Amino acid sequence: MKIAWIIGVIGVALALTSCSKKGCTDSRARNFSAEATEDDGTCILAGCTDSKAENYVSWATEDDGSCTYPTQGDLELAFDFQVNGQALEYNKTFQTVDQKYVSFSRVQFYASGINGWADSTHSPKHDLSDVYLLVNPDNKTYSIGKMDPGAYVATYFSFGVDSLTNNTKQPVDFEQGHPLGFQDPNMHWGWRAMYQFIKLEGKFDSDGDQIPDLDFEYHIGADQYYQQLVFWDKPFTIEVGNTTQMEIVMDCGMFLNGVDIVANPTSHSTDATSNAIMANTSQVFK
Repeated sequence: MKIAWIIGVIGVALALTSCSKKGCTDSRARNFSAEATEDDGTCILAGCTDSKAENYVSWATEDDGSCTYPTQGDLELAFDFQVNGQALEYNKTFQTVDQKYVSFSRVQFYASGINGWADSTHSPKHDLSDVYLLVNPDNKTYSIGKMDPGAYVATYFSFGVDSLTNNTKQPVDFEQGHPLGFQDPNMHWGWRAMYQFIKLEGKFDSDGDQIPDLDFEYHIGADQYYQQLVFWDKPFTIEVGNTTQMEIVMDCGMFLNGVDIVANPTSHSTDATSNAIMANTSQVFK
């Protein structure tokens, strides 16, 4: 009986051994074996094995010659929000250049048409016309995209949303997360079917005690306010595979320079107050 039991155990072991088949069990491999039950380390995984390549494959064991390498560099814009030389903080009292005492609770605006002039002929090296930014202090750095390598003599972007987009598109036309898509708070006037180029909100000193106590609210947007801002003092160089960051300093208080904020604390239209604020735009950015 004992001998029979031993023979049975050996038989089972042999049966189990015969069911186990070694081979490559990775379905991504060129020599993948669907019959293999135990990986034997022979998998041949083809792909780009150069870590410097754009399409590097970390798990590849054999280079298949498919590696591609960058031919352009990246551009970033970094906005430094200030008020009269001080870093902007929401709900903090600032004295502006024209002696107003104000605090800001919201500064948010659209920038588009971003590019760089390659030479004195004002020829852009790369089309970035489809890039739109919704700029605010919560996110100061923005990736613009790929640009051809070389030296650029100036940086420029346009304040607002171009006329074609402004008049033919609505937030529903864009995917979630797109700057022109649905926002909270809303950056599109449904009743005017246009985008608000800027929201400026906060408080101002109404009684001369240097303490902001009454609200101001300027929501402004119309084709006439779309304007290109050129920064001749910011030449830059794009290098292949690297990221170049451009810093743009902005004095938020300059939006209100010369504006009679006490008499006109609110504007949602193309009135004289909005005109004055938008005329200050070129003084805001440095």
